[in-house]
Amino acid sequence: TIRRRFAALFGVVGLSALGAVAAPATVKASEGGGGNACPGASDATISVAGRDIVVPQAVFDSKTQQMNIDGYELVPAIHQLTLRFFGPYGDVWESSLTRIDGGKRCIAFLVGQPVQTAEALPYS
Repeated sequence: TIRRRFAALFGVVGLSALGAVAAPATVKASEGGGGNACPGASDATISVAGRDIVVPQAVFDSKTQQMNIDGYELVPAIHQLTLRFFGPYGDVWESSLTRIDGGKRCIAFLVGQPVQTAEALPYS
């Protein structure tokens, strides 16, 4: 599978340029995975500012430019392999992405741990 190849290449499943990745759980057949499911295409749970956010694979669809989840605006930059989180008070977080190609119709992304790139402005 894709995960075994990835693990063989890197030695550990879920490493990215910025650190450990919140490795998504595998899709089980009882959850609708079926035989034609993309094994890496499952939601990832990451921690942003102490809050757990579930990042669905739908964020990375080319038709989706941005998505709001739990008060955070998620803006993927697929060509740069980054995902930006804009917080409700102006703080900005960024995660690295790892693209997994599993064939013609199977493209998934692993999301790295976020790093804060800008702090919220204090109230005046």
